[in-house]
Amino acid sequence: MCGVHKEAIVDAALNLHFDLLDHGGVFLKDLEPRNVLLRIPKVSTGHQYCTTPQCPLHLVADCDNLDMIMIDFENVRYFDFEFHLDDPKVRAKYREGHKRDMVDWL
Repeated sequence: MCGVHKEAIVDAALNLHFDLLDHGGVFLKDLEPRNVLLRIPKVSTGHQYCTTPQCPLHLVADCDNLDMIMIDFENVRYFDFEFHLDDPKVRAKYREGHKRDMVDWL
């Protein structure tokens, strides 16, 4: 998988994680690749989304519009206050801290 898609997938997974935390007070304690699914469109548009022909997602996944699903909420922690992670600066700070750990996923 190319670096463009790797970064987009990690960013989308973290954004989903932060949305759950910010809007629902749910913190997934075992954020792992097995708990995040990338939904691939059933019909390919034929559009090339990256310039790496060897990348398995270059014709099927738009890096700017990834459809991600989080599953397996067995190991979670609940909070009864908002984290205000909708602020792009706050989210960017948290994202960079977690991103280093997640890049090895793919």
